[in-house]
Amino acid sequence: MLVISVRNYKPIDYDACRHRLWVQLTQHHRDIYDAPYIGGDDPGADFDDHLKLVGPERLWVAVVDSQAVGLIGLIVTDASAEIEPIIVDPDFRRRGVASSLIDHVKDVAVMDELPELTVRPVARNAMILDFLSKRGFNTLGHVELIARPEVSPKWIDGARVSGVQFRV
Repeated sequence: MLVISVRNYKPIDYDACRHRLWVQLTQHHRDIYDAPYIGGDDPGADFDDHLKLVGPERLWVAVVDSQAVGLIGLIVTDASAEIEPIIVDPDFRRRGVASSLIDHVKDVAVMDELPELTVRPVARNAMILDFLSKRGFNTLGHVELIARPEVSPKWIDGARVSGVQFRV
């Protein structure tokens, strides 16, 4: 059985989070959207901006055998708290890492008396949508629509919201 611990982000986690986990997330988005430009020339660079935005006190890592295998952040404003990002190394998916990260952040939200906790997964990621709905994220709050002059063959008819069919 996999022993997973979740702890606060530390400076020693920087390389694993920026150069491995964030790059994996960026590559996943490139793949599912057929958009190689996502993340630019340095797919880990957005981690630096996110670290500044969130602050290290609102980032947690999942650790297995002293290796950072997952990352979750919480953006807290006066009116809301949003999970961003949630990343799990592909080699550790479906092994309880994401559940451990989500449970930890839910506990933080309760301790901090946050009124609600939101997450905005990409609509194309059916695996994370299914996972999050099973973890209690089952209320639809916002919908973001995209207009693209050219539609990649990877876009498929998928989501139906309020009787309207959309591509995902």
